[in-house]
Amino acid sequence: MGLIPCPDCGKQVSERAVACPTCGRPFPAAESVTASVTTGPTCRHCRQTGVARVRGLHGGAEVVVCLVLCLAGLLPGVVYYVYRESRPYCPHCGRRN
Repeated sequence: MGLIPCPDCGKQVSERAVACPTCGRPFPAAESVTASVTTGPTCRHCRQTGVARVRGLHGGAEVVVCLVLCLAGLLPGVVYYVYRESRPYCPHCGRRN
């Protein structure tokens, strides 16, 4: 992390700063970097951000289907588990994308 001079007051400011702490001048480049980090992928069902790949099964239906497939034969249950784990999960609506 480096320091850059503020165009208005000339004081040294972090290059990741949103605004100059001395004069308050905003730095739009830092704002766009911060916005892109917080947005991330969105859920196609509820349009919320924070969708990520998670480990394990979520929800009763996924667990029941995996158990039935494991009882029918180990291979179908393992394939289903790996497939469901590879799909992104939305913590807001509880659905996989």
